[in-house]
Amino acid sequence: MSCILEPLRALSRRCARARSGDDAGFTIIEVMVALAIFALVAAGAVAGAIGGSKASSSAKNQVASVNVAQNDLEQARANPTPAPTSYSTAPVANGPTYSVTRTVTTVAPAGAAAGSCPAGGERHISVLVRANGTNNASRLDTVVAC
Repeated sequence: MSCILEPLRALSRRCARARSGDDAGFTIIEVMVALAIFALVAAGAVAGAIGGSKASSSAKNQVASVNVAQNDLEQARANPTPAPTSYSTAPVANGPTYSVTRTVTTVAPAGAAAGSCPAGGERHISVLVRANGTNNASRLDTVVAC
């Protein structure tokens, strides 16, 4: 049995001597591989953070444009004779300016005389708000009885 184990013991002694030499640190290849893996992980994290920031900014602008549209729609509903209009807002919360376009369509009931808004008729009010410099737009619609 000892003749079978003797080569294994010799190999074990040789491996122990090799480990106890000057091979205590990392090789340059190991360091380069570790840095490459770290760079890939870091690049993914940075890309995710940038994407999240852009999405947050876009959502903030969308909410602001809906608020501008809601305010204009409330003003139009409060006015007994809202007029079509188009204007630009001041910058909202350090964001962009918004272009607001309001259209008003009067729908008269069948057989009613033409007028500004006959009894039984209704006004369809549509407000379109577009953030200047972007393709983002918000549209709100309502119907008001005459």
